[in-house]
Amino acid sequence: MQRKFITNLALLIFLNLLVKPFWIFGIDRSVQNAVGAGEYGSYFALLNFTFIFNILLDLGITNFNNRNIARHQQLLHKHFSGIVSLRIVLALLYLGVKGIRLGPTLPAFLSPAVAKVLVEKFDLKPIGTVTDDVAAMMKGQ
Repeated sequence: MQRKFITNLALLIFLNLLVKPFWIFGIDRSVQNAVGAGEYGSYFALLNFTFIFNILLDLGITNFNNRNIARHQQLLHKHFSGIVSLRIVLALLYLGVKGIRLGPTLPAFLSPAVAKVLVEKFDLKPIGTVTDDVAAMMKGQ
């Protein structure tokens, strides 16, 4: 067990040392030269704020879920589809996609207040009957 850990750690460090110089001197430096110092500084500040907000807003939930699913592997099948669908919906909302249809029932984690905000601000639509949904989509709604 300890030997496997040390081997994996050495592989991780080797790959990190292989990739980091290419990233820093190749990609990162090229982007910095192309966009200029001011824009790159704004980008870098925003990138750092996203890391800080990710750490602050996570509150250990990811670590808890990873540990819990690692201990009880039967929970993976129970939670995987919900986690993946939530991440897909959040990614689409983040990218500004409007008119997402969810259904046949809204996910359990959406309270009525949250669902109301999503419907008003992001045009999230619960699905109804097939004929009504097809007619609404053909009208562009």
